[in-house]
Amino acid sequence: MLKKGGTAEETLRPFGRRVFLYTDIYNGRREWKVNRIIFMNGRLVPEEEAVVSVFDHGYLYGDGVFEGIRAYNGRVFRLEEHTRRLFESAKSIMLNIPYSEQEMNQAIVDTVRANKLQDAYIRVVISRGVGDLGLDPRKCKESQVVIIADKIVLYPEELYEKGLNVVTVATRRNIADALDPKIKSLNYLNNILAKIEANRAGVLEALMISGQGYICEGTGDNVFIYRKGNLITPPPYLGILEGVTRAVILEIAGEENIPVREVPFTRHDLYTADECFLSGTAAELIPVIEADQRVIGTGEPGPITRSLIKRFRERTGSEGTPVNQ
Repeated sequence: MLKKGGTAEETLRPFGRRVFLYTDIYNGRREWKVNRIIFMNGRLVPEEEAVVSVFDHGYLYGDGVFEGIRAYNGRVFRLEEHTRRLFESAKSIMLNIPYSEQEMNQAIVDTVRANKLQDAYIRVVISRGVGDLGLDPRKCKESQVVIIADKIVLYPEELYEKGLNVVTVATRRNIADALDPKIKSLNYLNNILAKIEANRAGVLEALMISGQGYICEGTGDNVFIYRKGNLITPPPYLGILEGVTRAVILEIAGEENIPVREVPFTRHDLYTADECFLSGTAAELIPVIEADQRVIGTGEPGPITRSLIKRFRERTGSEGTPVNQ
């Protein structure tokens, strides 16, 4: 386990982010691959040693929570906010995390540093742990903690300039009475089914709708529209994940004196909006220029969207918890 008051690096053997020559035995091709360093239950280990039991209830049932975090220019962006949300998700499903928030923050920083990354996508996974083939969580004696620091590309780079096409899908967003979307759980089947619909429609992202017919969110991002002089985003009570990036956008909008409304809106409001964009830790901010084959606004990223993207990038480039101190 992670030592009290210590760092994960105290248990790390002296290896860094190693590169090795990999040979594919099926086609004989050779390529260089990175040997990632994974935080696993208090130790930093090479990825080939980061093994999860087939009896882990995170694997068997999606019983656990996770968090996605970004590092920019050697700083972990909004680390404390992400860790707080992770602990809130765990508390909601009665899952114990065997570290304090401060210890978790340190483990995240240590993992990024061990992988020698300046810019990274960090995935923190907490599962209920190893049990048996039954559902009873009491059989899981100890939760499992995994932290991965790597790279991620959610959308092609050119779409951040040109804009994205989306569709609304038949898959409805989970209702809070069943599985509250505020919990960032390992069970992402609701999102995956919506993503499958988007794939079949030939676009990269789907927007899910509530049972009442209101736009909720994408499969991995929050949604904003700019309409009639107001920046509008669905309210948390509608059944959305309260995104950390979403909160940053609301902060920036307030600083820029852009009127903000957290209110439900329909597909009609989306189709007739002046601008639209998605936000998320992995997605960052990406413009939307078409929804259900309706062109939004001029069909190009609008001035409000471009301004918010610029301000967001300025913020991520200058704020955060340093990885190397």
